Amino acid sequence: MSFYPGYEYDIFISYRQNDNKSGWVTKFVKYLNQELAATIKEPVTVYFDSNPHDGLLEIHQVNKSLENKLKCLIFIPILSQTYCDPKSYAWQHEFCAFHSAAQQDELGRDIKLRNGNVVSRILPIRIHDLEKSDLDLLENEIGPLRAIDFIFRSPGVNRPLRSSEEHPNDNLNKTFYRDQINKTANAIKEILIAIKYPDQRAHSVALNPPKVSGKRKSIVAATLIVLLILAGYSITTWIPRLTQASPDKSIAVLYFENMSGDSNQDYFSNGITEEIITNISKLKDLRVISRNSVKVYNGQVLSIKQIAEELNVSSILEGSVRKSGNRVRITAQLIDANTDEHVWAETFEEELHDIFDVQTKIALEIVKQLRIKMAPEEMTEIQAIPTHSKEAYDLYLRGKYELDKRTQVAFDEAVSLFDAAIQLDSTFVLAYSGLADAYLLYVGRGLGNPNLYMPLAKENIDRALYLDPNSAEIQASYGYWHFNNFNFKEAEAYYRKAIALNPNQDNAYNWLGTLLMTNGNFSKAIEVLDAGIVYNPTFRLLRGNKRTALLELQGNQLNVDSLFADSDYQRSVVYWNLGNRTKAIEIAENRSFHDLLQFYTTGSNQLLLNDVTRFIRETTEKGDYLSPALVAGNYGLAGDLDNFIEYTQRAIKEKDPVVTTLLNNYRFSFLLPKNDPRVETLQAQIQSLIRYE
Repeated sequence: MSFYPGYEYDIFISYRQNDNKSGWVTKFVKYLNQELAATIKEPVTVYFDSNPHDGLLEIHQVNKSLENKLKCLIFIPILSQTYCDPKSYAWQHEFCAFHSAAQQDELGRDIKLRNGNVVSRILPIRIHDLEKSDLDLLENEIGPLRAIDFIFRSPGVNRPLRSSEEHPNDNLNKTFYRDQINKTANAIKEILIAIKYPDQRAHSVALNPPKVSGKRKSIVAATLIVLLILAGYSITTWIPRLTQASPDKSIAVLYFENMSGDSNQDYFSNGITEEIITNISKLKDLRVISRNSVKVYNGQVLSIKQIAEELNVSSILEGSVRKSGNRVRITAQLIDANTDEHVWAETFEEELHDIFDVQTKIALEIVKQLRIKMAPEEMTEIQAIPTHSKEAYDLYLRGKYELDKRTQVAFDEAVSLFDAAIQLDSTFVLAYSGLADAYLLYVGRGLGNPNLYMPLAKENIDRALYLDPNSAEIQASYGYWHFNNFNFKEAEAYYRKAIALNPNQDNAYNWLGTLLMTNGNFSKAIEVLDAGIVYNPTFRLLRGNKRTALLELQGNQLNVDSLFADSDYQRSVVYWNLGNRTKAIEIAENRSFHDLLQFYTTGSNQLLLNDVTRFIRETTEKGDYLSPALVAGNYGLAGDLDNFIEYTQRAIKEKDPVVTTLLNNYRFSFLLPKNDPRVETLQAQIQSLIRYE
C-alpha cells in the first residue's frame, strides 16, 4: 500500500523476463530496497513480479489485479535491448498503460520538485545502449530520455553493470554500481517528497531530508596498486562546496548527450563538449569550470540548480549531439542557474566540416547572453580553426577519448590516432600536443622507457611550440616534460606560464602542486591547489593532493575525521601513518576492511608480494620496460623494506622519473618506517637528482 492515498504502491518495477534470467533485475530490486530503507524514513512499497508475463497475443487481456498494481506513484522500466517492443506485455500493458494513466490521474505524469525543476514519474533504468529505432519508439512515447545508466561499456561490449564490479577500471562510463543505486534512491526520494508535500518544497519534511547542499559522498575503495603509488591518496573524492559567492560571469558546460544511439560515438559528443569548454576558456571575463569537474555529472540525476551550487556558477550550458555520417545535429541551451530559466536555445544541423562554425556560434551566444567583455584578440582566438581537415579532427577527438582512459592499451591507440591526424594535417597543433602528452604519460606512469619516449615527447612539443607558442596546453606539456627530466625550475616556469595563458587548465595546477609538494613547499602547494579548485571544484587529483599536502604540513594536528569524512578506508590508513594504530584497527574492524587488517596484523601482504614477483617476471620475459620506481613503490606497499630500498636505488641510478613520487612518505607502505636512516638517505639521493638552475 502506498503512503499516498488512492495508490496501491509507491514504485512499480517493469522489465522483460529475459533480462532477469541471470538474476540482474532481482538483485537490482534487492539493493534498491536496501538503499531506500537507508535513504527514506517512511516505508516505501515496491511492486516487483519475479515471474512476469513475456510475449503478448491479441487475445490477452490485462489482468485487473495488474491494473491496480499499476496505480503507483513512480514507474521504473528496466530498459534493455528487448524492452522497447510494441508486441511485448511489458511495453504495452505496463509501460504504455502507466504512461497513459499517469497523464490522466490527479497527480499528472510530471511532478514539480522542491527546487522548482520538473521531472517525470517514469524513472527509466537503462541497462543496455539502445538501438536508434528503440530510442525513437521510446522518445515518441514519453519525450527525451533521461535515464539512470547501469551499463558496462567497453569496446564491443553492451551489457548491464554488475553489483560485483565495484572498481570497473575498464568501464568507459566510470560508474560504480552502488553510486547508481544511490542516485536511483535519491531520485525516488525527491519525487516522493514533492508528491506528498507539494506546499513544502523549501523545507525539510518527514521523508529523510537531503544533507547539506553541495556535499555528496562517493563510495571509493582501493584501486590498482600502481595508481595508488602514483596518486597516493588523490584517488579519493569528494566535493565540498566552494565558499565564494557565485559570480555573475561563470559557467559550467555539461557534457553533451550522445543521441546517436551508438556508444561508439561517445568520443564525438565528449569531444565537442571539451572543445566548447576550451573555446570559451579563452575569455578572461568569464570563469569556466574545467572538463574534469563537469565530467563527474555524466549520468547523474541532479537538478541544474544543484549542479550550479556545487560548481559555484551562475550559468549552465547543456545539450546533445547526434552524428550520422557527415551530418551532425547539435542542440544547445543556456540556463540561468539562479532562476532555472532557459536564456537561449538553438539547434544546429550542419555538415561535419562546419563543426567549428557551430562551436564559434555557441561561444559567441554565451558572450552575448552573459554580457562578456571580449577583446579583439579573444574574438580572433575563438574564431580560429584548428584544422581544415574534418578527418584529422575526428581522429584527434578519438585520440583524446582514448588518452582519458589512462591505460597502456589506450595510450597505444591514442598515439596511432594522433599520428594519423598529423599525417592528414602537418600543422594541426592540438594533435602534436596530444601526441606529446601520450608519450609523457607513458613515462610519468612508469609504462615506457624514458630514454625512448622523452625525446619523442620533446620532438612533438617543439613542433607545437613552433606552430603556436601561445598554446596553454603545450606550455603545460613542456612543464611536465621538464618535471620528468628533473628540471624543476623550468617545469615550474612553464606550468605558471600555462596558467597565465589560460587559467582553465586540467593538469597544470595539479602538476605544479605536485612539484611544490615534492620540494617540501606544502603551504605554497595548497595555495596553488586551491586556485585550481576554483576552476576544477570536483577534480579528484587536486583535492587528493591537497589532502596529502595537509597531512605533511599538519601531521598530528590534523582533524583526520573531518578531512576524510567521506572515506573510512582512507581514514584508517591515515591514522596508521600518524601512529594511532588503535584507532586505525578499530575503523578497519568496524568496516571489515580485511586487506587493511592483514597489513596491520602481519606486517606484509603476501598477495601483493606475489603480484609484484609475477609482474617483474612477466615484464622481463616480454622484454617490456620495467620501471624500478614503480616496483619499489609496490614493495613499499607490501611492507618489504629491503626490496623497496633496492629498487629505489636502481630508480635513482637509472634516473627513473617516477622516483620523485617516492619523496612523500605518505605514498609508501603503511608499515614503512618513517625515521629509518636508509629511507632518509634515499630521500636525499632523490632530491639530489632535481635541478633548480
